[in-house]
Amino acid sequence: MILAKLNQPEFEYDIHSLIKAFFPEENVSATAEDKKYEEEITLQFQVEYEPQQIKIEWKEKNQESHDRSFPVDFLDRTETKNELKQNFYQILSEITGKKLPWGTLTGIRPTKIPMKFLEEGKTEAEIRAYMQKTYFASDEKIDLSIDIAERELEILKKIDYENGYSLYIGIPFCPTTCLYCSFTSYPLVS
Repeated sequence: MILAKLNQPEFEYDIHSLIKAFFPEENVSATAEDKKYEEEITLQFQVEYEPQQIKIEWKEKNQESHDRSFPVDFLDRTETKNELKQNFYQILSEITGKKLPWGTLTGIRPTKIPMKFLEEGKTEAEIRAYMQKTYFASDEKIDLSIDIAERELEILKKIDYENGYSLYIGIPFCPTTCLYCSFTSYPLVS
């Protein structure tokens, strides 16, 4: 089991999702609650939100502990989250020797980022640089997300989406979890 213990509940989901992407077979808990676990903890993180920085301490079973601190501006929630995820990603990448194709992205709409930038008139090079620097996404996934965002924009321009409505209908049918997606569904066992 992998445990991430936080001194505050902020970004629990983000930390959990990122650890799970690196360790999909492991049970993971990211929590600010004090809990007892039956399972043996093989990797433990302690996340301390301090006044102007975040400190991450980690220890693998029977190994020395390590720590990393980095400054953050808690008034800028998005930037704080990105900094936290970048540092966690680097730590997890060092531990596992892996790099994730989608980098730190763990949501369901990785094309939302290039779409926003395309709407703002940013170039492909600017989008690419931002996604590499901020999310550590691979070139292949950046190309894919930009391509999809451009296609979406073409379609949306034809239907006057800015003045209309969108309806999302969630029908769970996917039996897997992609590294960037948090939604799964599983067949019911009778």
